[in-house]
Amino acid sequence: MHTPQLPLSLRFPRGAGFDTFLDPDGSVVDALAVWTSGGPGSCFLSGPAGTGKTHLSLALCGARAEAGEEVAYLPLRDGAAALVAAQAPVKLLVVDDVDASLDDDALQRDLFALHNRQLDASGSIFYTSRSITADWVAGLPDLRSRIEQSLRLRTPQLADADRRRWLERAAVRRGFELDSAAIEFLLRRTERDLGSLERLLEDIDRASLASQRRVTVPFLSAWMASRKA
Repeated sequence: MHTPQLPLSLRFPRGAGFDTFLDPDGSVVDALAVWTSGGPGSCFLSGPAGTGKTHLSLALCGARAEAGEEVAYLPLRDGAAALVAAQAPVKLLVVDDVDASLDDDALQRDLFALHNRQLDASGSIFYTSRSITADWVAGLPDLRSRIEQSLRLRTPQLADADRRRWLERAAVRRGFELDSAAIEFLLRRTERDLGSLERLLEDIDRASLASQRRVTVPFLSAWMASRKA
């Protein structure tokens, strides 16, 4: 059996699991669980930037690698395009941001060939994209056709109430508390996409530990002012 491997550049982020994905009704995670238990095949997850597509990609990679399967992760917006042509079939292949390939004919051809290699070898392939295939005005028709045969999922629309609950729980996982006043303070002054909120909490956690102060509105106000200075 091959040893499961992820690219050296990949660092499994703290908290990036299925249970920490913001999925209000659980439909996306439930659908993924059914897909992963159904044998080889492909899945296509679309949604705007910052809605958790990479979070789910890494959660899926982590879970399958921990189960002893060989996985590969190719983030096309982060330099992995050059690896596509040489990628060998694995048990699970994740292509993050496949829509980043639409203006590159050679990369699209390599992805089409990789898709076929992967499924011919009884592997599974998981795509993410910021846009649905119906909105693609460029790209290789054959690749689009293959992807449209996949199970297609969409990241959920989020309300502010969902973000509030997520912030509260994410802070607890890091070992500190955010009361309602602190959460409202953050939501009024920061980007609201999940990626930005995740990075913000990581920075707040480090700053709180360094200063040995609780995370309150006065602390957040002073900390944000110091970052702008």
